Amino acid sequence: KDPPCVPSSISYQKDIKPIITANCATGLGCHGAGSTNGNFYNYDQLNAACLDGTFNKEVFIEKGMPPVGTLDSCDYLTLRRWYNNGHYN
Repeated sequence: KDPPCVPSSISYQKDIKPIITANCATGLGCHGAGSTNGNFYNYDQLNAACLDGTFNKEVFIEKGMPPVGTLDSCDYLTLRRWYNNGHYN
């Protein structure tokens, strides 16, 4: 069972986008607007990375994202639940 900090119902706009903003679309230009690595402010681009397996590989398997720092456990588990439950908008 996930800790109380992980929402039971997760949406991109309400729960995932703030995590992306804080950890993935930083000043490094990684996944923000105009990024060639994918603009994860845009649900469709993040969803495409989920569908092709890139997101799963980079975040959950290789744990290489974010490249600087780490996700706190609640953010990680929230992303994981969202991904595993179909990564809906």
